[in-house]
Order: sequence, then C-alpha cells, then structure tokens
Amino acid sequence: MIIKNFDNLFNAMCEKLNNKGFSVSRPNCETALFYNEKIVYKIELCREDCKVYLYYQNKDENKFNDDWNRVATWLFEDTISMKDINMICTDFTDVIYHSPKVSSSYTQRKKGYSDKGADALFLANRLANIFPELRKEIFIEKEAYSEFRGSVFIKENILPKIIALFSENNSDKRLEKLFKLLSDLYKSSSLNIRSLITMGIMNEITEDDKINKVKKYISEDFCNAWFAAQKFKNENFSINLNSKKKFLFKN
Repeated sequence: MIIKNFDNLFNAMCEKLNNKGFSVSRPNCETALFYNEKIVYKIELCREDCKVYLYYQNKDENKFNDDWNRVATWLFEDTISMKDINMICTDFTDVIYHSPKVSSSYTQRKKGYSDKGADALFLANRLANIFPELRKEIFIEKEAYSEFRGSVFIKENILPKIIALFSENNSDKRLEKLFKLLSDLYKSSSLNIRSLITMGIMNEITEDDKINKVKKYISEDFCNAWFAAQKFKNENFSINLNSKKKFLFKN
C-alpha cells in the first residue's frame, strides 16, 4: 500500500511540474527524479522509517552523484490519505519553486528582492504549510512593500501563531510537524534563514514547559544552535525598517 501511496505522490508531482521545464526519471519504485539542465531533485521513500524525503543537488555535466542535500521530510505511513499526499506534493513543489539555494534567481527576477528578502519569503512560504492563513498575509506583505521584511513579518505574523499553538487543544501533531520542519530548514538553509529561525522564532520560546516540548522534536545540532543564540536575544537581527511602501490600502 505504501508503494501505491508513493505512486500517487509521484503522479501528483508530475502533474504539478508539468510544463515547468523538468524531465522525469523513475529509477525504482521508491525513488523519482525531477531535473533540468542545472538542478536535480529526488523524492525518496524510506519504508523502514515511514518517511518520504526531498533532496536536491546541482547537476554536473548531465551526471548525478551521491552528494544529496535534504530539504524536506514528511511522515509517510500506509494509512496516509490522499489529502495528506496532496499536501506533501504542494510542500515539495513549493520548495522546488522557491528554494533560495537552487532557484533564488526566480524569486528575485519576479520581485527584485535581495538575498535576505528572498530567503525570508522562502521561510514564510514553508511555514504557510503549517499555518495556511499566512498565505493571505504573505500576499499583502509582498504587494505593500518593495522588500519582503523578514524579521518584521515573523514578529507580527508568524510568531503569534506559533505561541498560540502551544495553548491549543490537541496541538501536539502540529507542533511536531512545525518544529521538525524548522529543524530540517536550519540544517539545509542559508545563514539568513538560520538567523530568522533561531533569533526570530526560537529565542521567543522562553517558558520551560514549551522549551521541553520543543526539544523532543528537533535535532541536537539545532537545539545547540538555539541555546547558543540566546546570548543574542536582545540584539537587533537584520530588521529592515526602511522598505518603502509601494502603495497604501484604502479602507
């Protein structure tokens, strides 16, 4: 059954990436490749762990090698629903469209953002898979400002949702998904994104009960980076308050 579910994920991604300039290869029943002249992405099923992974590597003279960078992970059990498969597909293709490591030029050509702005937008888009209401707020931010204000957007739009999630009933699964996502992003992303995660989000989690819960879901390296960043808690981290508004919304 899990192979059939992986087939469904593969087919959904093929449909999403159709006419986007990617070739497709299926080396075996647990692996699929999506690639163009510069980049290759791999989705891989691990039946032992009941997880599915998304990797990428820069393409070197039409050859693939064993040096893969993991950028996303999802639980992938026999009982997974088609709704969940479509959500994973959306997340994986969102990474492919917006990853600053491999396609930041796409984002910058579209909006003219700096590296920091593109990285912040990438992070916000990833977190919108946990908090769907962020999509409207991201749209407003992009339309209102010439530069995506990463630290301001996190403080005003993302952080309140994360803090509120701790108080919601039956929120453990969403918390686990959120902090495993942040842990994976910290491992694989740029210094800009690491700074936004540690200093913009993690440093604002201060209560012992919340800290102990989060520690269950994140890697040891990410946990160490979090505690190391606490010494800079009161520092100003890459806040850009000088972006000019493009227009004012009317009431």
